[in-house]
Amino acid sequence: MNRLAVLFVDDEPRILEGIGRMLRGMRDLWDMRFANDGAAALRELERAPANVVVTDMRMPGMTGADLLEQVKSRWPETVRIVLSGQTDRALVNRVVQCAHQCLGKPCAPDLLRSTIERSCALRALVADPAIRRLAGAVEALPSVPAVYDDLMAVIADENASVADAAAIVARDPAMSAKLLQVVNSAFFGLGRKISHPGDAATLLGFDALRALVLTANAFQSLSAGSALADELWRHAMEVSGACRLIARAERLDRSLADHAFMAGMLHDAGQLLYEQRMPGTYAHLVRASRDRGVRLDAAEEALLHVSHASLGGYLLSLWGLPDAIIEAVAFHHSPLRGPVPALGALAILHVADGLVEDPSGASLDTAYLAAVGTSDRVPAWTAAIAEAKAGAM
Repeated sequence: MNRLAVLFVDDEPRILEGIGRMLRGMRDLWDMRFANDGAAALRELERAPANVVVTDMRMPGMTGADLLEQVKSRWPETVRIVLSGQTDRALVNRVVQCAHQCLGKPCAPDLLRSTIERSCALRALVADPAIRRLAGAVEALPSVPAVYDDLMAVIADENASVADAAAIVARDPAMSAKLLQVVNSAFFGLGRKISHPGDAATLLGFDALRALVLTANAFQSLSAGSALADELWRHAMEVSGACRLIARAERLDRSLADHAFMAGMLHDAGQLLYEQRMPGTYAHLVRASRDRGVRLDAAEEALLHVSHASLGGYLLSLWGLPDAIIEAVAFHHSPLRGPVPALGALAILHVADGLVEDPSGASLDTAYLAAVGTSDRVPAWTAAIAEAKAGAM
C-alpha cells in the first residue's frame, strides 16, 4: 500500500515538532516531511511531490498564500490545506482562493488527521493521471469561494443568526437571485412568493445555504455562458427539490434532510468540471450518450476512465463536506458501491435523480432499494415528484 506523502510547513520549529509528536501514530501510514519556510517547502516538492501540503499562513519571505499559489500551479494534484492562527482578513481571503481547506491553530490531532485523510479518501476513484492533469490544467480543482469561507465563519458563531448568513449571501446579487429561485420552486410548495433573501435563507437553513453558495459559485465560475451549465443548474434545482420531498415524506430529521438536499444541489459538480476542462468535447459526449441511449456515467468511464460522479465526490472531499454528502455524490449512479445500504442521503439522491430523469424509475437500482427496505415507497415518491414538476410548468 502506498503511503500518503504529507508536507508540513511552518517557520516555528516548535510547531513542526508538535505536529510530528501528535501525529506519531500515523508514521506507518504517512510519509511525513517538514519544512521551515516556503522556499524549503518548494525544494522538498521538487525533490519529491507530496499528496498533501499543510502550511502556516503568515511566514517571513514567502507567505502561505505565496507557497500555495506555486503549489497550485506546479503540482495541481496536491491537496492544499492552511493551518494558521492568523485572522488578517485580507490574507485569509487570498488564501481561500488557493487552499482547499483552512484549519485554525491550535488544531486537535484528530481533526487534522481526519481532514487530511478525508481530503484524500476518494483519490482512488480519480486514479487516472490524465484526468487529474485535466482537472488541474488551469488552476487545479476549484478552491472554496471566499463568500463560502465568510458564511462558514458565521455558521460557526453560536451568536450568529440565519439573517447574518443571508446578509453575506446578499453581497452577491447573482447568488441572491439563485437563492430566491430555489425557495420559489414548486418543490418547496410554499403557496406564496418569497422576494427577500433573508426570508429565503430562513426557509433553507444554514446547511442548505452552504450548498447553495458552493453550487452557485460553481455554476457561475466553472462554466459561465455554457448551455450545458444552464441545463445542469435547472436539473440540480429539480433533484435537490425532489430530495427534499422524499425526506419530508419519510419524516426524516433535519440534519439528514439537509444532507440530502445539499447532495442534490451538488451531485453534478463533476459534469461542470468536465465542461470547463473539455469545452465542446464533453458536451458532445453528453449528446452522444443520449442519442445512443447509453448511460452518461458508463460513457464517461469508457472514454474518460472516470465518471462525473466520482470526480464530483473527489472535489467535495477536497472541500471538506460531510461524508454523507461526499458518498451520495460519488455513488449516486452506483449505490451498491457505496456504504452499507440505509435510508440516507445516498439512497434519497439515487431515487430523486433517477425519477427526475425518468419517472418510470427504469434507472433505479432495485437490488439496492430492496436492501434499504424502501422498494414499496417508490410509487409514492414518484407521485409526489410528478406533482411538483407539474406545478412548476
